[in-house]
Parts: sequence; C-alpha cells; structure tokens
Amino acid sequence: MAKLQSLDPNTPKFAQFKEKTGPIVLANTFFVPKARAEAFLTLFRRQAAFMKAQPGCVSLQMHKGTADSQLLMNVAVWESTEALATAFGSPEFQRMAAEFPDDIVSYPHIFERIARGAGGSADRLPGLTCPPRRSEPVIYHCAQPGCCNGRRWNWISTDDV
Repeated sequence: MAKLQSLDPNTPKFAQFKEKTGPIVLANTFFVPKARAEAFLTLFRRQAAFMKAQPGCVSLQMHKGTADSQLLMNVAVWESTEALATAFGSPEFQRMAAEFPDDIVSYPHIFERIARGAGGSADRLPGLTCPPRRSEPVIYHCAQPGCCNGRRWNWISTDDV
C-alpha cells in the first residue's frame, strides 16, 4: 500500500475528514518511481472510475509534473468532506488503495476555495491566469463564467490517464 504522508503536520488528512464543509478540493500529490508510472496510472484509472460514480464527486483530474518529474497530482472536487470520507472509507476503495506498491508516496490534503480568478474581477488573485492554448488534443474545458473565453485546457483527465 502507498505510504500516506501529511503536507501539513498540524492537520493530518483524517482530522480534515472531521471538518464538515464543502465544496472541497482534494489535492493528492504522489511520488511515483518512473518504473511504476504505467502500473500506477492503470490502478488510478480503476480508482477514478469508482470515485466518479460516488455521490458527491464533482470532478477529478490527474496532472503530471513537468521536466521529467516523478510527481503526479490528483485534483478532485467534492461536494463535501462527508461525501469524500464516505467514498474513501468504502471497502471497495480500500481494497484498490491496498494494491498500490509500497514505494509510492501519497501527500493528500483537503482545501476550500478562498478566491477565484475570473477574468479581471475583484476577487482575482495576483498572477492567476488562464492557461495558454495548446495544439494537443482537448481534454478538459474550463467552465468558469468569463474565464478563458471558452478556451479548452489540456490537462490529463481520468478519461485519458
């Protein structure tokens, strides 16, 4: 089973499940040795299909670090911590999680949105911009009103990983 590590030692993941809030974003960064990347993504696809079918799952996407990085990051939006905790605690998900090799390290953390970038509105964070257009196949569409002018982002989605 993958090793779970906390990004914030003051706020372990399981303590975050006790916080009744939503919507939330689970950002889970994985260190995946290059030799295990394909096998990891195969297991992740199975987990993603299960999670997408669970009540309260809004979306999830897998991202890959640039410059030959061995990091992958799952970004999942859930309606609430309760929905995520229920899905995470299910026996089926736990069986799948146990299949990950011991040399995979997982750094999960739950976040709440505090601001959004919306094309120059007052709540925009400095430096937060829409991603540039690319020529690769379209995988994800930014649905924020006024953001990206309808352009599509090229993220790895659970349909493609």
